[in-house]
Amino acid sequence: MKTPSLDSFYQLLKARVFYNTDYQSWLLDYMKNATLPIHSKIGSIIHEFVTCTFIVDKVQRIPENIIIEEFRDCNIITPTQVLLLFYVLTHNDFFIGCRTEPKLIALVANTSVEQTEYSTELLDQIPVKYILNHIETYQDGKAYKTIFSDILALSANLYPELFDVTSFLMQEGKEVDMMWNTEIKRRKTKQLEPEELVSILAQHESKQTDVIDALSRLEYAPISLVEEYAKCMISTLLPPCLDETLDTRVANCFVSAWESFNHIIPHSLWTMTIKSLTGENHSLSDLIQDIRTAFKCDERKVFDDTV
Repeated sequence: MKTPSLDSFYQLLKARVFYNTDYQSWLLDYMKNATLPIHSKIGSIIHEFVTCTFIVDKVQRIPENIIIEEFRDCNIITPTQVLLLFYVLTHNDFFIGCRTEPKLIALVANTSVEQTEYSTELLDQIPVKYILNHIETYQDGKAYKTIFSDILALSANLYPELFDVTSFLMQEGKEVDMMWNTEIKRRKTKQLEPEELVSILAQHESKQTDVIDALSRLEYAPISLVEEYAKCMISTLLPPCLDETLDTRVANCFVSAWESFNHIIPHSLWTMTIKSLTGENHSLSDLIQDIRTAFKCDERKVFDDTV
């Protein structure tokens, strides 16, 4: 069946018409072929689609494996990625609402559909803060104007920890530097292999200048390499940093790079940092379920009376 127009699609969803329809395929088709600026109707369509997945079994949510494939490469953010993030956030927000808001509780009370939220493992693969920054600034904010306020509200509701004022201010300052400092722009094209990065960072006692230069490059690394770089940096520099044997200049650059990564992959960065501190593997779900895990940190700092 031919994909209907956006207006027709919305009316079909609104009227709860389920005969001879394939809403999931239609929505994916719109997302994969979306053009800028984003159509004003797409937000309403996503909301109605999500509602239908919770009340009727004829409308199936988009599988996680399909979603994650679209985020394999996030170096250049696409309209498809933005709309999929909007959809996932809408779905998870609705899932919570069905357990906390009387109106939604009543809506799903008589349905046989048992819906689940999208996993934290999926969300960990989506650079939410990075995408928010993109949609706010791309084409002076005009490209995604019709959905920006909604996606921002959903993100703030579901992930308030991402909206750290200090982190945002630091990132804005670095983006200004990126705009005006041509030397940094030139460095952006010089990407290090992870093995090469470890080799450089391991020489922090004797070649501080090289280490500082490498850390400075990391702050402007392509998003596809950020997680691997973060693992190398934390495993190599965090121990000497805690032992207070790291040169002050190197330590400052280490913290600055960590803050930059925190703007892009906060959840992954937190889990790998805690793993380095505790020597234990913990997922974000583990930390959410037992926040005390985060405080089983390095005793050199947690139990140091001089700190």
